[in-house]
Amino acid sequence: MDKKAETRCRNILDDGIGRNPAGTTPAVLVAGLGWEISPDAWQYLIGNRTDPSGLELSHDCDPTGYLCVPKTIKYMSKQDRLAVNASGKALERAGHDLEKVKDSCGLFMTVGYIPFKREEAERICHYSHENHQFSMSKFSTEAYDSINPLLAFACLPNMPAYHLSANFNIQGEYFLTYPGAVQYYQVLSEAVQRLQNGHLERAIVGGVSDQCNFLVENHFQKFHAADEMRTADVAAFLILERMTPALTASRQARIKLLSLDTQYTKGDEVPEQTLPKLRLGPAELPMLLNAFAHNQKGLFSHCCRSATHTFKSTWEVL
Repeated sequence: MDKKAETRCRNILDDGIGRNPAGTTPAVLVAGLGWEISPDAWQYLIGNRTDPSGLELSHDCDPTGYLCVPKTIKYMSKQDRLAVNASGKALERAGHDLEKVKDSCGLFMTVGYIPFKREEAERICHYSHENHQFSMSKFSTEAYDSINPLLAFACLPNMPAYHLSANFNIQGEYFLTYPGAVQYYQVLSEAVQRLQNGHLERAIVGGVSDQCNFLVENHFQKFHAADEMRTADVAAFLILERMTPALTASRQARIKLLSLDTQYTKGDEVPEQTLPKLRLGPAELPMLLNAFAHNQKGLFSHCCRSATHTFKSTWEVL
């Protein structure tokens, strides 16, 4: 994280987010949207299916068409593939030449919980024991050698950002957080501020999470066993740009960001909103905005709450 991002992140609870010093609304538009989610989950989000209990929520994709070197796919995890495909679609829908993005574009993203499959976890556990006790020596030799060494790349949470920057030649500023919807608001705020300050022409802002796996599902079962929510594999990205007169004249602004703010008082009430019974992780806001814009126009509002703060945004779909 660079010093500018670190300072703003440290002060995020002391200042309003996504507002310029005059207090006016962000002059930012969404130039492109892209996502990856299972067909069942998409039909549920746009209202064509009403019961989430029978949905197939595991999802994967083939990003080969966006890879500069197709062989690098062997280093990619599921969430890497989802992120590359979703962001590539968003850039294409924004009308950008994928070979000319470079330093005019920044990358701002939130990555979900680290995924891991049960088979690999059990194999590592099996080879890490000696005399019925955990052995660091066995773990670092036999256990580590028992699995595909390329799995190490799949477990690194910063790899989705690497694959996006490498394949789309993004050389601008970046900001990366983990692992949920609250943290997504931090990267959204950072992107809006840098666009408003003129540091960037455009920003890729998104979230990705591989959730249909042993480790992540175990986490949710442990802490949220009583709720009816289901987890989905998902990636969703927005291409944000400053709303300059030239840009407005050349491209119709289909979605505008009207407000982005944080409430600080512990007693604040969370605005009522109907959310789907799907855990969308850090991709919740952009995925729900995508679903709303698919067949509706008007105002779309979203909020999420941490232990002490409520993050809100309002968008206009034209």
